[in-house]
Amino acid sequence: MYKWIDSTSSDNFNLQDALENWNGLRIDPYLVWAYTTDFKYLEVEYQNNEKLLPLIIELKDVYSREKPHDTRTLEDLLDGCDALPFHRLLPKTKYLTVRMPESKFFTLVQSKRLAGLIERIELGLAAKSAFDENEMSPNVADVISDPLRTNLPEEAVDVEDDESDLRPIVGIIDDGVAFLNQRFQDASQGTRIQVLWDQNSVADDDKVASNDAEVSTHGAKHGRVFLKRQIDELIQECYDGDATYPSMEERIYAREKIRGLTRTVSHGTHLLDVAAGANPQTVPPDHDQEIVAVQLPQPDRQFSDTSGNWLKISAFQALQFILVAANQVSLMNRPMRPNRVERDLVVNLSFGNMAGPHDGSSVLEQGIDFLIESAPELANLKSLSVHIAAGNQRQAQCHAKTKVSKDNPATLNWRILPDDSTPSYLEIWFDDEADVRNLSIEIKPPVSTTVGDVRDTEFSVGAGLCHVLKDGNTGTPVCTYLSLPKEKNATGDKTLVLLAIAPTSLGSSTTHAPAGVWDIVISNRSITPYKVSAWIQRDESRSGSPIRGRQSYFDDPLYARRDALGYPTNHDHPQEGYASQTDSINAIATGEQVTTVGAYRYSGRETVDYSGYKNELADDERVDRFIHAIAEDSLTCPGVIAAGSRSGSRIALNGTSVANAVATRHRYEKGSFDAGSVEQTHLKDVPDLERKKLRVGVKKSQSVDYRGSFKNIVS
Repeated sequence: MYKWIDSTSSDNFNLQDALENWNGLRIDPYLVWAYTTDFKYLEVEYQNNEKLLPLIIELKDVYSREKPHDTRTLEDLLDGCDALPFHRLLPKTKYLTVRMPESKFFTLVQSKRLAGLIERIELGLAAKSAFDENEMSPNVADVISDPLRTNLPEEAVDVEDDESDLRPIVGIIDDGVAFLNQRFQDASQGTRIQVLWDQNSVADDDKVASNDAEVSTHGAKHGRVFLKRQIDELIQECYDGDATYPSMEERIYAREKIRGLTRTVSHGTHLLDVAAGANPQTVPPDHDQEIVAVQLPQPDRQFSDTSGNWLKISAFQALQFILVAANQVSLMNRPMRPNRVERDLVVNLSFGNMAGPHDGSSVLEQGIDFLIESAPELANLKSLSVHIAAGNQRQAQCHAKTKVSKDNPATLNWRILPDDSTPSYLEIWFDDEADVRNLSIEIKPPVSTTVGDVRDTEFSVGAGLCHVLKDGNTGTPVCTYLSLPKEKNATGDKTLVLLAIAPTSLGSSTTHAPAGVWDIVISNRSITPYKVSAWIQRDESRSGSPIRGRQSYFDDPLYARRDALGYPTNHDHPQEGYASQTDSINAIATGEQVTTVGAYRYSGRETVDYSGYKNELADDERVDRFIHAIAEDSLTCPGVIAAGSRSGSRIALNGTSVANAVATRHRYEKGSFDAGSVEQTHLKDVPDLERKKLRVGVKKSQSVDYRGSFKNIVS
């Protein structure tokens, strides 16, 4: 038996109080959900018996490290918190990532002085301790072990114009980056990876055995920072070992407890090879092919929720880290060149979500835009380009769009799969023109319910409400309904309704939710029809990991999965059901400044069926930053061949993340995209990769033509 309970003013989290007394702060609905469910599905850490909340904070104003008043203000705001010091390492700050004690958080949001500095706060997963700032400041010479690179000239010579044939520094944010792979070395057997931050935790009682004890901590108690000289020492150990180089790689990864590299294929390794890999014999020691890498944590080992939603803080910290590190690398490598030249930085980011506002208003998208705009203020960087994969969810049936009018309510059939060990989330977004006072939502679970103090289980929209469907016997939350007004919603600039369903697995440690079709009925009392968009959050386990999440989807009776010939449909069904392939793009890829990359098949000169797409990105002024790159040669030869986890191994992977790496390679080789032109460029170390054309093509956007295989892999 299930019962709906009004939890708007519950003891766990008083939403009504937050709306009235948090000094105008925009509230994260996922934070409300976490407290409503007593953090059953998020394994937050504790310090002195109180929760440490991982948060990303957007400030109302931009703060400069050059102004003492701004610095004091931020230090006051972060007092008592565990915060990475990027606000002191970057020239400007508008976004902070912290681990904040629970008591500090509730004191902060109710302080008129401090809360008045903040626009919004979101919950996520964050790094667990601060870096040693001395290791990240621009005057540390041991980042580069080569003496030629550490003997800085007393005075650098400036170049009047910034034109240079130097390649951009390449940054990658991914998981499973095999930093000992020979594809990332130069002719002197030194690594081209200048610094790598592995964000995966190492327990205090599980210290690694290393030639250099600093590798274990090196200023980051959360994960480890590997400097170039330390990677070079591990590479030399591979060459000097009593086994083949690939075997020594495997031993060292196991000894150092580097996660994600025990399998034949590692996603980050493959993408980094596509983006910046090279035959080391063709790379001189005084090269301009530097790499900065961040390995994201593996969330399915840290908490029971496998949606990518909680990695937004880790991804933002990774981009901040790469900015600081690349600025330092540009400075430290300057002695190899006669003139002072500011370097470009291109970053490959293949992380993403399905649910979100999809209009560039999320905190992560705006934070990335801010870093891109402010990057040129770093002394040694000219520009920052961020490439983000469009996502592979076009045919996942996780996006719905419809209209609701007085006589035509909309019913979304949300199918929750059985044996799902993770929560499932549905975000329903309403356009600005919608008068949400006339809208209501009714939730019909796949089993009969006993209605509690919420009449007919029909809830209003945009009024700041929290209702929980609980198991009548155990009191365990099964479904949570959250509604926030537009001006109070931290996750975007529109009115949002969030639905969260508990795990359905019978083996769950808590009472499971019923699997089946949950009917979500959206009604409109106005004669004016309103547009409604809905996205289901990603809920799938990472490849190679234990299966925990099972992806829910919209079970639209009018949606045809296959056409008359049996092929998966690659366009919206003519019957116009609510399940839609349009706008099924990565939720963090719609920012104003990023480059969004979809996947393109060479043989048919067409986008692949799974590649995420959004009409507005192709039709508006952002067309020059929404491109398609080759991810497959043909239907029978999918993927791009590149390095596996071990040196000498090759594997073919496809998807928009691979296309994203191909586009990064083009910018790495050529420096920019030139809309409407046709250009030729060659990957100098791989003769087979001779065709890479740039042209206006697929879906009114550009396409990067990239074919061939990586045959010159050093073994």
